[in-house]
Amino acid sequence: YYFPNLECYFDLQEKVYLYKEDGEWVEAEELPKNYGGYSLYNKVKVTIEDYDGDEPYLMLAEHKKMYPYNSKGRFPNAKAQTASTE
Repeated sequence: YYFPNLECYFDLQEKVYLYKEDGEWVEAEELPKNYGGYSLYNKVKVTIEDYDGDEPYLMLAEHKKMYPYNSKGRFPNAKAQTASTE
């Protein structure tokens, strides 16, 4: 999944988050504390179907254009969903 408001990813197969920390991409089982109790279960997420690999963040610029952050979860060309629907 791609979370537009965080500009981070979650790898369903590996069960890890991929996010930027100090300019570097990090892989971890949990988001860092500075995300302040952010709930992934009631925020917008996008199912990424155009990539199969270990570094989806290489497509971040494209994903940001395709799925700009929108608090209502509406994307013109995406299979986006709110996390609460799954």
